[in-house]
Amino acid sequence: MGEVSFLYKYKQQTFVVEGDKYKKPLGNIESEELLEWYQRKNLYLVCNKMIDENFLKSNLLDELISGYSLITSFYHYLWKIKNMQQI
Repeated sequence: MGEVSFLYKYKQQTFVVEGDKYKKPLGNIESEELLEWYQRKNLYLVCNKMIDENFLKSNLLDELISGYSLITSFYHYLWKIKNMQQI
């Protein structure tokens, strides 16, 4: 669960988990953090922000680089899982 909990480990406020959830609970998951991921039919990480002064300034690029750097290891983890399923 180390890779799954990276959002909570770093206590970041940039990305949140979203996606369609199953109507009925799947399995007996005790961890609220894991349940948030496990109950998804599909999932994605999203960052929703209001348009502010950073949108028109050069700090937007810095924010994008910082945000994507945060989720890079998680993306690679998901990619590894996808490739394992194809074997």
